[in-house]
Amino acid sequence: MPAEKKIDLQVMMELNVGQPIEYFRTTPIELGTGMPRAFLSFYSANYDIDASYQMFCYPKDTLKMIVYTENGDVLWKRDLGPGVVPGHPFCNFFAFDLDGDGVDEIWFVNNRDPLHPFNLFEYCLERVDSETGETIGQWPWPHNDTHQPMSHVFRNHIFGGYVRGEPVLITAQGTYGPTFFQAWQSDMSLRWERNINPGHDGPAGSHVFPVFDINKDGVDEFMWGERCIEMDTGSTLFTADGESWRGHSDMVQPVYDSANERWLIYTNRENKSVQGPRVNLYDDRGERVWGAIEQGHIHKGWIGRIGANGELIATAGKIGGQTKTLAGRFYTGVETFTFDALTGQPYPLPYDTFDTAPIDFNGDGMHEIVCGVTGGDARVIDRFGNPVHTIGGRVALCSKLIDHPGEQVLTYYRDGKVRIWADANAEDCEAAKNRYRHPFYRANRKFPTKEYVVCMLGGI
Repeated sequence: MPAEKKIDLQVMMELNVGQPIEYFRTTPIELGTGMPRAFLSFYSANYDIDASYQMFCYPKDTLKMIVYTENGDVLWKRDLGPGVVPGHPFCNFFAFDLDGDGVDEIWFVNNRDPLHPFNLFEYCLERVDSETGETIGQWPWPHNDTHQPMSHVFRNHIFGGYVRGEPVLITAQGTYGPTFFQAWQSDMSLRWERNINPGHDGPAGSHVFPVFDINKDGVDEFMWGERCIEMDTGSTLFTADGESWRGHSDMVQPVYDSANERWLIYTNRENKSVQGPRVNLYDDRGERVWGAIEQGHIHKGWIGRIGANGELIATAGKIGGQTKTLAGRFYTGVETFTFDALTGQPYPLPYDTFDTAPIDFNGDGMHEIVCGVTGGDARVIDRFGNPVHTIGGRVALCSKLIDHPGEQVLTYYRDGKVRIWADANAEDCEAAKNRYRHPFYRANRKFPTKEYVVCMLGGI
C-alpha cells in the first residue's frame, strides 16, 4: 500500500572533498563487523574522460580516491597522479572481499608510468587496503590487442561474484571489439580466461555487466551484452539474438518476474546499425519476449515500478548525437519511450524519462523518480509526475545506503559537497524489505556508478 505520509527529503550526511568535482563515481564498501557503513569514491574536477577520438578531452585535474563513512567522516584520501586518466574507460575500480576476511579490498586499474598516461604496458591491477589506502598488491594488467581504435583499447573492467560460495574476481579488457576476460581465485591464481571477438561470434559487450544466478544452481552468471556467461568456467549459457545481432547494447538490466518466478533481461541497443528492434526483453533462455523501436541509438533506459499501481514500466531514451566536455556530457535529438515492461505495449507517462533513475524513497515498494541524474540539477518526482523536492547536483548512487527506512540517494556538487538524502517519514513495507534482502540487490548495489548503473536495481 502507498505510504500515507508525505515524502520529506532531508540531508542525512554531508561532507566536502575540498575541491571542485565534476566526476564522482561511488560504491558502498564493507569495512568489517562493527564498522560503520562506508563508501569509496573516485573523483576529479573534470567530467568522466572518454576514450573515443571524438569526445576525449585533455584532463586538467588528477583522479583521487576517498573512503568515508555514513557519518561524513573521511578515513583517507589518495591522489593517483598524472599517469591515471580520470575516466572510467581507463581506470575502473571495484570493492570486493576476495580473501573472505569480511572486509572489502579495493581493486583498481593503476598506471606505474606517471609520465605516459596511455602506456598500457605499465597499467596494473592494484589491490588496496580499504581501511588505510595502502597498496597491498599489484599484478600486470593484460594488454592483448593494442592495435585497435583508442575507444576499443581503453575499456578496462573489474567486477566479481560467487561460485558455490567462493568469491571470483573478473577483469576484462574491451567492449566494442575483441574482448579478453580473466577470472581470479582468492589466492590470485587464474581460474580461467577467455576471449571473444564480436561480429564473428556474437554481439559486443555493454556498459554494464550485472551479476546474478539466473538458473539458481549456486553459480553466478554475468551479462556481457546479450551474452550470459557463467563464472565457474567462463562458458556461455546463452546469447540472446545470437544468430542475428552483432552490435553493441548500452544497457542490460535483469528484471525479476515474481509472478512466474523467472528472470527477464532488458536491453537497449546503441550502435548506429539500423537493425531492429532497438529495445528488447528476453526470457531466462535468451528468447525474445518483445521488441520495439526499429532504428536509432537507444542510449539510456531502465525498468522500474512506476506504473499507476506499481506495475513494471520500461523506459528508453533515443539520442541523435552527443558530445563531452570537461564539464559534462550533452545530447541532441532526444526522444523518449515507455512500455509495459512485461508485454511491450506502449504506456504513456506525463513526464520525460531521459536521464532519470528509479528510487523508493518512502519504502512503499514502488518507485519515485530522480530526474537530471547527470545534468547537475537533480530533482525528484513521484511516479505520477508530481514534484517532490529539488536536491540539485548530480546523482552518484540510488539504493539502500544507510540504516534508515526507504532507499537513499547520494548526490555530489560542483563546489565539492557530497550529500546523502533520505525521506524522514519513510517506512519500509515487506515488499521493500524483500528487495533489500534479494541477492541481486545486495550484489549489484556495489557496482561503481555510471549513468546506467544507478538504474540497475529497479527491476527487483
